[in-house]
Amino acid sequence: MKLIKIILTSLVLSFTSIANASLIDSNDTILANSGNYWPWGDANNTGYQLLLSDDLLGTGNGLIDSITHFAFDNTNLGAIYDLDIYMSTTSKQANTLETTFANNHGANKTLVFSGNLTFSSMELFIDLMNVFNYDSGNLLIEYDFHSFTGVANSYDGPIFQSVDTNNDLVRVTQHNLEGSNVLTSGAIRTQLSFNPVNVPEPSTIAMLALGLIAFAARRVKN
Repeated sequence: MKLIKIILTSLVLSFTSIANASLIDSNDTILANSGNYWPWGDANNTGYQLLLSDDLLGTGNGLIDSITHFAFDNTNLGAIYDLDIYMSTTSKQANTLETTFANNHGANKTLVFSGNLTFSSMELFIDLMNVFNYDSGNLLIEYDFHSFTGVANSYDGPIFQSVDTNNDLVRVTQHNLEGSNVLTSGAIRTQLSFNPVNVPEPSTIAMLALGLIAFAARRVKN
């Protein structure tokens, strides 16, 4: 009986771990109005970085499997973005970020996405490679653009997306016309989806449970 209780307790903990998959929305910490949702800027944006603080990410931990950004309107519907996305944890704070991207990254800089994205709805869902495991610390996300199509140059990202200064969500931009600069006010709405690391599927756990309980029952009978 004691063995069965131990098995059941372990199963409860396993399913609790699965339930800990979480979605973190930056708007829960630093509110961006709808005009500050869209991240890309105009076709002159060659790249930018987002720093999300440990406080903003809160309970988020595990593999980061997606990023979602949001549009203010459908003006650029159909636009295609060719880009690479990198992540790292960094010791940098909002007030110590540099305009040289490489100087802001931590040692665990990892490529999490490479390819084309199409702006097909008011939400841009980016399915990542499930290769970056976040535990704690400030998170740096870097977007390196190879090309834009369908984005009007009149849309000035660095200026359009400025909001009240904060220390939890900051953007560093690289722009062909405006150069490189640090924005201490870049509260672009960002959602991150986290999944626990190395947690068996529920069906696998159920099969294992049945096997262990049957084994325990045979031992009790003997």
